[in-house]
Parts: sequence; C-alpha cells; structure tokens
Amino acid sequence: MTHRSHRAQLSYASEVSAWGGPEAITTVRGARRALYLVRPPRPIRSAGEYAAICRRLDPTLARSEYGSEWDVRTDGRLIAVGYGWCKPTEWVGGKYESFLRYWHRAAERPNVVMSPYNAHPRDVCAAWRSCVPASAVQACARLEDHALIMRLIQSRGASRTRLLRIVRALARESAHPHHDTPHGRASADTTPRPGDGPRERVWSNGALAALGRLSPELQRAIMVETRRRGVVGRVRVRDLAWDYGAQVQRAMASDTKIRIAWAVGRRQAESALRMFGPHREKAIDALCAVTLDDDEG
Repeated sequence: MTHRSHRAQLSYASEVSAWGGPEAITTVRGARRALYLVRPPRPIRSAGEYAAICRRLDPTLARSEYGSEWDVRTDGRLIAVGYGWCKPTEWVGGKYESFLRYWHRAAERPNVVMSPYNAHPRDVCAAWRSCVPASAVQACARLEDHALIMRLIQSRGASRTRLLRIVRALARESAHPHHDTPHGRASADTTPRPGDGPRERVWSNGALAALGRLSPELQRAIMVETRRRGVVGRVRVRDLAWDYGAQVQRAMASDTKIRIAWAVGRRQAESALRMFGPHREKAIDALCAVTLDDDEG
C-alpha cells in the first residue's frame, strides 16, 4: 500500500462517506453503481435521438395518434432544430415554445412543415436565433431565395437594414409584373417598342433598397412610371421616377382615394373598407372614378 498524506486520507474518507460507507464501494454492486454515477454523459448522436429525449422530458410533445387532430407542435422536424446547439432541458424548458411562436409568423403554411411555401425549419431557426424579422423570412420563402435568407442571417447593423429594405421591396406585388424580373434576374420584355429588339430591365440593389423605404403605394407609382419611361438595362437609384413619385405623394395627401387606387390586394380592400365601411359597391365606384391606367401597373 502506498503512503498517503493526512490530507489525502481525509479526502478519501470524505469520498467514501459520500458513497455510503466503505461497504458500498468494496462490493461489486457498489463499485458498478459508483462507476455508473460518475460516468461521462453520452453525446446525442442524431436529431432523431434529440427529439426522442425532448419527448421523454415533455410528454406533451409525443406524436398525435392516427386519426386525431394534427398538432404541429409535436412534429419531430421542428423539435429537432435545437439539435447541436441547445440542451434538451433548455429546449423544452421554454425556448421551443418561443421558436414555435416565431415559426407561425415566419411560415406561410405553418401546419405543413415541409411545404414549398415555407422556408426550411433549420433556416427559420437560424433566423430566429439571429433576430431576423419573421416577415422577412416569409418574404424570402415566397421569393424562393435561400441565399437571401442566409445573407440576412449573417449580416449585422446597417447591412442587415439595407437587406431588409431590399426584401421589403421585392415582396410587394408591384415588383413582380409579368414583363419584369427584379433583383438581378434579367428577362426579355414582352412589350418592346416598335423598332426595338427585346429589352431587359434589372433592378439594382441600390434601387430596391431605396424603394423599400417607401410605402407600397409610392413604390408601385414609381415603378410603373419608370417602366413607362422605357428605362432598360440596370435600373439605378438615379433612374427612378422620383419626380413622378413626389407628384403622386402630394395627390395622396390631398385625396385618400388616390392612395386606395394605387394600393393592390388586401391592402387596397382594407383601406377601402376603412374609408367607406361595409358598402362594397360605393367603394368600387370610388375606385373606378380614379383614372389610373391599369395596363401600366
């Protein structure tokens, strides 16, 4: 037996007493129990194993029975996005519920996890961790631009603000007419002027960032006028019809019907209902009274 100092003997005695006395670790069963209690934690090897551990910690995350109402909260693909960066106890302790609230805002069809209308759950989780607005993630998924989501996640400060304005401009309906393709994707114009060949128009990032600072109605007015003036090639900030936008802005300030007429989709319907109430016919008559060339939009 090797010689032990007095301090080592006291330390050994305290360890023995902690395990329940000398007889607890001198037997085979006691030694195995001691080794089991001090074993290092086994790493989680897969996302499926991570989801199974989370379900054991929180039984409410168990899969719904066949034929019962489907609850997206129990979907293993959403539970598993915490794998690799968050402990299961922390994930089911509150972070998963916070992520679910973000998922319902960022996904266009939240109840169908792998729908092509939604971004991938891993990308949504990375955007949630990077504090990217959920509306921007939903817009990027609608544009089917995975690279833009990654740029938003990796950007910070003024760079992210500029990217958010670009996404806001691209997500609006005025940026997607049938003859124009924004954000660096050139396409031939289907309505060339007489005597001209096929033309191309590409909206630069600077122009899109400038348009993203405006309201949807002003963006539509400026884009319509810029197309009407025949601007082709790479459309920069100086090529936008800012003078026409100023005129439309003054007209909108003086007459609310002008703003309603320049709006599109749900925004137009909500503005008309706020102004005219439930009288749909009156709202339609007021919109028709505003002289706008629909072919330009």
